[in-house]
Amino acid sequence: MFFSRDSLKALAMLTQMGITMIVPIGLGLFAGAFLDRKLGTAPIFLIIFIVLGIAAGFRNIYQMTRKFMKTPAESVLKQEETLNQIKAEMAKKEGKGQRDNEAK
Repeated sequence: MFFSRDSLKALAMLTQMGITMIVPIGLGLFAGAFLDRKLGTAPIFLIIFIVLGIAAGFRNIYQMTRKFMKTPAESVLKQEETLNQIKAEMAKKEGKGQRDNEAK
């Protein structure tokens, strides 16, 4: 394979971030222009909705990166918890096996 799996995941994340940032700004642009045309106000609603779109885009990016950064740490904790459970079960089985041998 020409690209590694990690580089493709990073490229997908970067593309998703771009789309996540542009869509709310575009929607704010169209909604503000529509309201300005209907109400006859100058660029008041256009500016307000573009600022709201920018804020929504940054909020979405923040949540996305927070989720992305938290995911590996949580998976590592789950793996450690599973390993500890396996070790505890193995220790119980070994203890039971030793008691059975002593009883014979």
